[in-house]
Amino acid sequence: MRFTTNELNRFCLFEEQILVGTITFRIDSIHNVHIIERVVIEPEFQNQGYGTLLMDTYLKQLHRKEVRIAPQCPYAIHYLHSHPTDNVDWLYNQQSK
Repeated sequence: MRFTTNELNRFCLFEEQILVGTITFRIDSIHNVHIIERVVIEPEFQNQGYGTLLMDTYLKQLHRKEVRIAPQCPYAIHYLHSHPTDNVDWLYNQQSK
């Protein structure tokens, strides 16, 4: 299993050489925020825990770098509601700009 981030603002999970899933994001460098636009798990890998693995790994990397997040896609919002964290201060509240 391998995770990569590319120049197109995609965080990807690969199993061997096969793409399993992707998080697409925008970067708000003024506020130090990654805006999660889309989370996609390829159909043959759905319902096997890959979405959770992808989100867990991505969020841990951002948290280590002290980057906040602003989820916009339904999956990321659902994930954050169903996986509460003690570190809610790293969620970016866009109304507080």
